[in-house]
Formats: sequence, structure tokens, C-alpha cells
Amino acid sequence: MCGILFSGTGNKGKENFLNALKLIVHRGPDAPLGFYQHEDYMLGHNRLSIIDINERSNQPFFSKDRRYIIVYNGEIYNFRELAKQHSINMVTESDTELLLEMYIKFGSRMLNWLNGMFSFVILDTYKSWRIRSMHSYLKICIRKRCFF
Repeated sequence: MCGILFSGTGNKGKENFLNALKLIVHRGPDAPLGFYQHEDYMLGHNRLSIIDINERSNQPFFSKDRRYIIVYNGEIYNFRELAKQHSINMVTESDTELLLEMYIKFGSRMLNWLNGMFSFVILDTYKSWRIRSMHSYLKICIRKRCFF
């Protein structure tokens, strides 16, 4: 399983964040130490390639317009069916891309259609907020206020 990491502490914690990412490097030997920072938010990913082994699917993964960024671990068993059913044109063969595109198209409602085991963080770089989901648990945080 991949290793994902997220923080909202900004540059103050960057060194600690990167050290933490290194501690879970064994979780993703195929593309280790993927890192992206936007303002105070940091996303990290150590990739274990299962479905799409192409580098284009490495994470953090960006939407086509680069507004949204995702780090993700898990598997969406029905991702090919969802892509077809919702007319999502995919560039990769990755369930990561489908997950992000479904979120862009449907918001958090897309969780109702997912069949799988997963955890992810999606960062909206325009609004500086993120959506986090662990398996079927959903928590939306806007800046420092959290809504359940």
C-alpha cells in the first residue's frame, strides 16, 4: 500500500514533514518521496504501483488545470465502470485520476458511487481548502474550521 502524508503547517514544519515522508518510504518503493507544497499545505506520497505503473500517474497528482491536487492510497474497484458511466475522459489508467475527476465533477457526492478501500486528501489551490476521506468516513475542513 502507498504511503500518504498531509500537513497544513507550512514552511515551519517542512523538514519534519519530509523526514516523516522518508519514514514511510517502504510503503511506496516505485515512486518514493513525491512532494508538493502550496502555501501552508504540504502533500506527500510514496507510491506502490499496482494498476497503472506509468510515471504519469505518480503523486501528488494534479487535475488537468492544476487547480486540484490529490494524494491517495487504496483501490477503487469500479473505477473503469464509473469513468464510462459518467463520461470521464481519462489520460491515465489510474483510479487516482478517476477519483479526482469524479470529485471535480460531483463534489463529495461522488463518495456514494465508489466501491473500494481508500484514503485520500484533495487540495483546492484556489480556495485553500481540502477534503479528506478515510475509507467511508468523510470530514471537510475549510481553513481551520472543520465540519462533519
